[in-house]
Amino acid sequence: MDGFFITGTDTEIGKTFVACCVIETLKEFQDKPVHARKPIASGAIRFSAQKLISEDAMRLKKASDNNDSLADICPYLFEQPISPARAIKLNNSGIQLEDLIKASATPKKSIGIVEGAGGFYSPLVKDKLNKDLAIALKLPVIVVVGNRLGCINQALLTIQAIKDSKLSIAAVVVNNLSLDADLANYDDLVELLDEPCINLPYQPQQHPYPLESLYNLLNL
Repeated sequence: MDGFFITGTDTEIGKTFVACCVIETLKEFQDKPVHARKPIASGAIRFSAQKLISEDAMRLKKASDNNDSLADICPYLFEQPISPARAIKLNNSGIQLEDLIKASATPKKSIGIVEGAGGFYSPLVKDKLNKDLAIALKLPVIVVVGNRLGCINQALLTIQAIKDSKLSIAAVVVNNLSLDADLANYDDLVELLDEPCINLPYQPQQHPYPLESLYNLLNL
């Protein structure tokens, strides 16, 4: 499988927005089809008695612009806004890591963008973390850093965890979460890291767009 695993330093830091920007970038600058996967998500919206919808999956589908269904993108959904591992336990579900690995698969000769749920060490299924899914998929990792107080520490810890897992880091994306985000955090990270970094300006509407600077880092 060719592609990238998208993880972040925390939750609610624009991970899906960055994933959509990655998809738009790949669509713009290379000619392979791009397919998005977020194999499991909690905090889904109740559409009907039998149907849940993930807003993240909807955004990934729109960016991908192909025939993948929402179920293809995100087959395992829970309504509770808690970690997927805890939701699995509360709902007596038997979802295991192997199910998420299968759900992350994309068609041959395509590029897969797989978004994790929460941070790199966030619980995903019983006794397994996002880390374990990333290791199983063996994809280069794109790390999303939410630019807010404490982000440098979180970024360094996350990046070290990825390195300890013997995974490669394709890029670090610093996502500015507000107009008054401290831009010096990006400068500090560039000095502290060997990994390639880009700075993503604050965009309140979160409309994804191609990033040539990101494409130049991905070594495709």
